[in-house]
This record gives sequence, structure tokens and C-alpha cells, in this order.
Amino acid sequence: KIVPKKTSIKKLVKGRRYIKVTIGKVSKQCSGYTVQVATNSKFTKGVKTVSTKSYKTTVKKIKNLKSGKKYYVRVRAYKKVNGTRYSGSWSKVRTVTVK
Repeated sequence: KIVPKKTSIKKLVKGRRYIKVTIGKVSKQCSGYTVQVATNSKFTKGVKTVSTKSYKTTVKKIKNLKSGKKYYVRVRAYKKVNGTRYSGSWSKVRTVTVK
């Protein structure tokens, strides 16, 4: 079974209607990262999911968020093998309030 190592959120930068997430790099064993943003801690409301296409991309910007709203953010690494995507476990959840 192929399971990438757990990653973490190194830095969160809030801006006008966006969040910039810096991801802790997980060597060459992964194909990229998945960043998930939600308006509640259980990730059931207002969920946005974006992925990077390379393990080298460690900064991802999530746009079109609501100003003054609190968001919950988590990341995980994934490995693509023969068209199948294997994901690692989610990082610790961090919160940020958008400007």
C-alpha cells in the first residue's frame, strides 16, 4: 500500500478575500498536495478543495473567500500511481480570519 507521509501547514497568510497556505514539503515520495478550506471545523460547510500538480509547489493561494469570515484549513500529500490517487492523512487543522 502506498501512503505518503503526513505533512503540515508551515504558514498561513490572510489577505483581502484570499488565504495563502505554505505547506511543509514531503520529499519526492509524493506527487502533490491537497488543501481544503471550510467554514466549520468538521469540513461539511463551505468547503473548497484545491490541489497542486507537483511536490515542489509548496505555496497555494485560495481565492474568492468572504471577508471577515473564519476559515478552517488542512492539507495532505498525495501520490498518483497508474492513474490512482493515494492520499496521506490530514494535517492538524489551523484557523484564519480573512481580511
